[in-house]
Amino acid sequence: MSNYHRARAASYWQRVRRVTLEARGYRCERCKGPGKLEVHHIIPLEYGGDETPDNLEVLCRDCHIDEHAGPLTRARVQLRKLARSLVSR
Repeated sequence: MSNYHRARAASYWQRVRRVTLEARGYRCERCKGPGKLEVHHIIPLEYGGDETPDNLEVLCRDCHIDEHAGPLTRARVQLRKLARSLVSR
């Protein structure tokens, strides 16, 4: 892929990302937090997924890590969320 095509793909993804974040209210769809938000492909591109709204999900960084992680990482993410909620009270 040429630099031109990489740049076009990147700018296309940035538009898709921005539209998805706006449409979903800039909140994680799992924990409803505002955190550092990422757009997750429910069905990965390499398995035939696409970039349509039905295949995209807005997740905070912690929920996105949890989505792709094993049990030990999931436990760390849950502990981090619990600690944040206790500190914010």
